[in-house]
Amino acid sequence: MGLSAGSTLSGAALGEIDAEEHQRAADEQVKRHALAREQNLAVLWATHLIDEIDGGDDIVVLHKGRVVERGKAREVVKRAGAGSLAQAFDGLTNESGEEAR
Repeated sequence: MGLSAGSTLSGAALGEIDAEEHQRAADEQVKRHALAREQNLAVLWATHLIDEIDGGDDIVVLHKGRVVERGKAREVVKRAGAGSLAQAFDGLTNESGEEAR
């Protein structure tokens, strides 16, 4: 049984609404970040989405309740000898029996 034209259109419309909502949220984050910098405030973001992190952002990598690394994201990548922040995170929080730094 295939989708009707109405349900296809509804699905497409929902996708557009979802994309617009994500854009509004991103715009709001940019505004808040700019305001914080303008007022010399610190902003704490907690995320599991590594692609939200800018190379110049100060980050703290936690593993099992311990701080295993901190600094500018690009510096953390360099110190971990990784090609990306995702690779650095994986290396710093490995479960292979090796001690995380």
